[in-house]
Amino acid sequence: MVDKTREVRANQRLITERCFAVLVWIAGILGIFIPLYIITFITINGAPILSWAFLTLPPAGFPLGTGGGIGPAILGSLALITIGLSFSAPLSILAAIFSSQYCTSHNFLVFVRFFAEVLASVPSIIYGLFGYALLVVFFDLKISLLAGGITIAFMMTPVIFVGTHESFNLANKELQQAAISLGVSRLFYIRKVLLPKTLPSILTVIVLASMNAMGSAAPILLTGAIVNSIGEIRLDLPVMSLPSHIFYLVGEAVSFDHAFGTALVLVGVLIFGNMGVGWLKWRYIKNDG
Repeated sequence: MVDKTREVRANQRLITERCFAVLVWIAGILGIFIPLYIITFITINGAPILSWAFLTLPPAGFPLGTGGGIGPAILGSLALITIGLSFSAPLSILAAIFSSQYCTSHNFLVFVRFFAEVLASVPSIIYGLFGYALLVVFFDLKISLLAGGITIAFMMTPVIFVGTHESFNLANKELQQAAISLGVSRLFYIRKVLLPKTLPSILTVIVLASMNAMGSAAPILLTGAIVNSIGEIRLDLPVMSLPSHIFYLVGEAVSFDHAFGTALVLVGVLIFGNMGVGWLKWRYIKNDG
C-alpha cells in the first residue's frame, strides 16, 4: 500500500513537471516569436521607404509628411536624450552612492526606495502633464527642447537610481570591509573599487532608461514637440522627435509608409543602442579579466 502511494505521488510529480516544462516552452517560444514578428512586420513595411534622403531631409509635401524625411526628428530625439541624461545620470548615481554608502537610517532607505520604484512605474503621460504644469507654465520655459529634456530627465531618474542602487547593494561587501579595515577612505573605495566594479550594470540601466524615454511620445508631445522643424537645435525652441512624428503621421492619417519608416528607424536606434552597451560591457569585462 505504501509503495503504491509513493508510485502515485511520483507519477503526479512527473506529470506536474512535464506540464510545467510545456508551459515554459510555450512562454519561451511566444516571448521570442512575438517581438520577432513585430520587428519583421515593421521592417517589411518600413524598409522600402528608407534612403539617405529620408534619414537626413526634413518633412515635406502636402499634407506635411507625405514627402521628405525625418532628419530633424532624429536630431531632436538625440538632443532630448542628451539633455535628459545630463540631468538624470549624475543625480541618480550620486543619490545611489549616498543611499548605499553613507545613509545609515534603514527606515529612510526603505522610504526612498519605495517611492523611487513607484515613480519608475508611473505612466509617461503623468510625467508629461507634470512637466507641462511645472516647466512650461510655472517656469515659463514654453514648449521647448529644454522643457522636454528636463521632463525626460524626470522620467529617467527613478529608473537609473533604482538600478544603480541595486548594483551597489549587490557589490561584494567584503571588498568594502577590507578597504575600510586597511584605512582606505570611503571616497577612494567608491572611485577605485565600487564604481569600476558596477560600471557595466550602471551602463546597462542608463541605456535601458534612455531607450525607454526615447520611445515615449506623451512627455515630449506636451513639453517639447513640434510638427515640423528645419533641424535647428536650440534650448528655447521646440524640436521634432521620432515618437511624436509617428503620432502625427498616424493620428492625422498622413502617410503610413513614412510612419512605418520612422518606426523602423526608432526600433533600429533602440536595438543598436542596446547592442552597443552589450559590446561595451563585453570589452570592459574582457579587459578587467
